[in-house]
Amino acid sequence: MKRGATLQQQDGKWVGALDKMMVQLAPGERDLQGVSHVVNLHMDEATYQQMRQRGALVLTDRLEVVPGAILLRILVRDVPSGALGSVRITLQRIWPGRHP
Repeated sequence: MKRGATLQQQDGKWVGALDKMMVQLAPGERDLQGVSHVVNLHMDEATYQQMRQRGALVLTDRLEVVPGAILLRILVRDVPSGALGSVRITLQRIWPGRHP
């Protein structure tokens, strides 16, 4: 099975696209708020090689946690291939004093 983002060389850059969605959930996995956007990748050769050496592509984002959220789900879809990956984060593990 292929893993990772589909990147192609184009005009001296490595390009691709990822669709990223972050969903905040309340108890019972009730949807409170979702944010989605496409991340367009345009990497020069040096950045591409660094990513390959690390074995990871790091994406950062800021998210304001809404009241009542106890769970964060992050989904990333590789646009060209449709491959999907996800992670589920229990917010109390990050902020032990947080209550719904």
